[in-house]
Amino acid sequence: MQVSLSNLKDHFVAYIDILGFTDMVKNDFLINPKNPLYITKLYDFHKSMQSLITNESEDIGFIQFSDSIVISTEYDKSKFVNFVKLISKFQYDLFCEGIFCRGGIAYGKHFFENNFMYSHGLIEAYIIENEISINPKIVISSDLFELLYPYNNVDSNLCVLKDEDGTIFIDYLKNYDSADCDKILSAVTLRKNTNPKVISKYRWLNRYINFKQISTQNTNVSTFEEV
Repeated sequence: MQVSLSNLKDHFVAYIDILGFTDMVKNDFLINPKNPLYITKLYDFHKSMQSLITNESEDIGFIQFSDSIVISTEYDKSKFVNFVKLISKFQYDLFCEGIFCRGGIAYGKHFFENNFMYSHGLIEAYIIENEISINPKIVISSDLFELLYPYNNVDSNLCVLKDEDGTIFIDYLKNYDSADCDKILSAVTLRKNTNPKVISKYRWLNRYINFKQISTQNTNVSTFEEV
């Protein structure tokens, strides 16, 4: 099969990294092999996501390997809101189980067939995840956002927020359940970790959850901004 790169179309591509994956694998295989916890959760989420994508009208690519997840769909402005909603649901469902992730969304030429992927869009999304996201958030490429919504003419149905560092990220707690947030916030607070990078991520998550809870009370909070 001869693949012509010139005929490849631009796609929206999301690269998502599951945080703490190494510890999950160690827990299941080394610490608690008789009653593994994470493999069941993650596999159930994987099957649920596959089922959800199958029921979507748009053609969506989805593949997961270890702690890496790639979701893609053909570049079309009218599809972007639903694309973000799909990713938001996936991130929120993981969040409710105490599993956090971060990532990037970009665009570019993209080939995915028979579980073979060759993608410039993926490279761009990976760079965002690796160099910009840092915290448990999925950041949208600034170039992509400006291309889709010039002059900040943003679709009101797009669930995003602007962080204090200027990044636009998916607001996966947009329709949050306060009980879920309280449960996760309590669990995060109880986790003992001396790694400064991990502590920093927990602090960011704490700020985000608090922002969502306070903003529902119509209190002025400057940490995050509506876009």
